[in-house]
Amino acid sequence: MSVQVLIQAADGMPSGTTDQTLRHDGSNWVGTSSLSNDETTVTVGTAGTEGRLHMVNGTIITESDRGSGEFYRGGIIFPEWTGNPGWDLLSAGTNHRVIYWRYRVGGVDERWMYFDPEGTATGAHGIHFRPGGNPDALVIRTWPTNVGVGLKNPTAKFHVHDTSTEVTAIAIRAYGTNTGPAWAGRIAAGGTNTAFIMGEYNTMAWLGAHTAAMDAWNDFYINPDGTKKVFIGSKGGWVGGPLVVIDSATKKVGVGTSPHSTLHTSGSFATAIKIVTTNYTVTDEDHTILVDATAGPVTVTLLPVAGIEGREYVVKKIDASVNAVTVTSVSNIDGVASKTLELQWRYLRATAASPCYMITSNN
Repeated sequence: MSVQVLIQAADGMPSGTTDQTLRHDGSNWVGTSSLSNDETTVTVGTAGTEGRLHMVNGTIITESDRGSGEFYRGGIIFPEWTGNPGWDLLSAGTNHRVIYWRYRVGGVDERWMYFDPEGTATGAHGIHFRPGGNPDALVIRTWPTNVGVGLKNPTAKFHVHDTSTEVTAIAIRAYGTNTGPAWAGRIAAGGTNTAFIMGEYNTMAWLGAHTAAMDAWNDFYINPDGTKKVFIGSKGGWVGGPLVVIDSATKKVGVGTSPHSTLHTSGSFATAIKIVTTNYTVTDEDHTILVDATAGPVTVTLLPVAGIEGREYVVKKIDASVNAVTVTSVSNIDGVASKTLELQWRYLRATAASPCYMITSNN
């Protein structure tokens, strides 16, 4: 016994028309099919034509202008629906290749990541991570090879949030325009009035705390290519003048003023004072030695002159006893081995002047 199976072909497919159906109910091609073809797009669950393949609440692969001049050469889109966010993976541009990954809520870009291997006018050669569309949170550029945090176009190997107010910035670069926020090699942290700056500006190396304008900064800077000076200022010291100026060109130091002498102060100065009651050898830290010889004679020994030329020591007897105070040095004092102070309030000022100490004042 043989069994025959008869397979009867359905009616031929209708000729190509817009929204041509691809579904057959067994008798006819159904015109309201959810799967249709208009010769340019294939849609699932919709008659829309937003992409070559368009799925309702699903995926769109598109090559079209989606508004605002955004030309996408292809991509996969998961549209927003019933209040849920949408996701895009797009390839964009005409003369360059940019791959976007976007997260959208309410039609607004909330998070971006895009890869731009060839570069555009606004962001060249790299990977950009961007919250809320702008600004870039992290940029890795392949040409030049820079990494930026908080800015679109990093101009340093590692560049953090470069703004004119120097807010929370770290930027290390080889060259800069040397004006305003383009200070080369700076490290800054804080706010507009509390920034810490270490960098270079107009050929000056800076280390300081920013308060407002440059003349109100508390800082330290070196200007090797200009006046060859080191400046130290504090508490808005630039308005009233720097606290310390070290002029390497003239080899002068000024305290509270620009120096016209080797050491120049705009006010008083103090030196070390030491009171002794027994024999004592002075040190590099000493200047004025007050001697109380009540308990017995005291000898004060000055250092050898060699290597300390120009240094001065002051020795004074402050007690009323008959015990003498002897000042001596292996280098001699005014050509003799020692000088003696026998009465109360007697003193001598000895200055190291090779080959011996010279008494510059006494009583």
